Amino acid sequence: MKNTRCFWAGIGLLGSLVLACGGASRSTSYSDSDPDTYEDSSHSLALEEEIEEVKLPKLSNENVAKVLLEFGKKNPETLVKLKTRLGTMTIQLYEETPIHRANFIQLIKRGYYDGTVFHRVVKDLIIQGGNLDKPIIRTKKNQVGFYRVPAEMQPAQFFHKKGALASPRRDEENPEKRSNPYEFYIVQGSPLSAPVVQAIGQQNKLVYTPQQLQVYTTLGGLPHLDGKYTVFGEVIEGLEVIDKIAELRVDPSDNWPFDDVKIEMEIVRDTLQ
Repeated sequence: MKNTRCFWAGIGLLGSLVLACGGASRSTSYSDSDPDTYEDSSHSLALEEEIEEVKLPKLSNENVAKVLLEFGKKNPETLVKLKTRLGTMTIQLYEETPIHRANFIQLIKRGYYDGTVFHRVVKDLIIQGGNLDKPIIRTKKNQVGFYRVPAEMQPAQFFHKKGALASPRRDEENPEKRSNPYEFYIVQGSPLSAPVVQAIGQQNKLVYTPQQLQVYTTLGGLPHLDGKYTVFGEVIEGLEVIDKIAELRVDPSDNWPFDDVKIEMEIVRDTLQ
């Protein structure tokens, strides 16, 4: 039986629905208030794979900001390759969202994402990844910790254009809008007219620049999510891979693709030329 903590919210002017938070899988759901959610004493990493050692204390809501900011100083990487059977995306992480960047990097270095999948795919909206319905994922989360990442929303600079990398979150019992640390979503969206984008901006008390309007009317995106979820990076190569994943047939009950799209993450050590 599925146990999810996500919800679908109407978006008014766009006349459709969008997944508004993350943290669900086919058999478990993310809960930083209930560590037993992922306890699994019958499995160990040695049975399936070992993750690269990252010398960090177990993360919690109390220590996450301090620990990850310090980790980020020693691990300044900002480029990541996300590899799938449908192609590779190159992602640029934003230095201006240091806690989310450091969290993403430390999970990649631990090998957390390798073998996870895009577990929720909604055509013309988002592709969401970072989960898998296997005990090994619970084991990895047990090792890293149970926490939420402090919000770093900067909608005036980082917005939900196509290719934006952002963090889902729970709404209930989360007034600070802290992010789910393990899952992420990448925006597909679609082009919108300038009046629609401006109307959404007024509703969310945001004013879009001419450059942002041009992006939303040509490249497309999901402006109704701006200011609600932390955008911490963007796809700079491989936007077509988003479209390929979004075309997959999915289980209508949870939007999980019938044919899994496994994820591999690789940090790019040198800047792109």
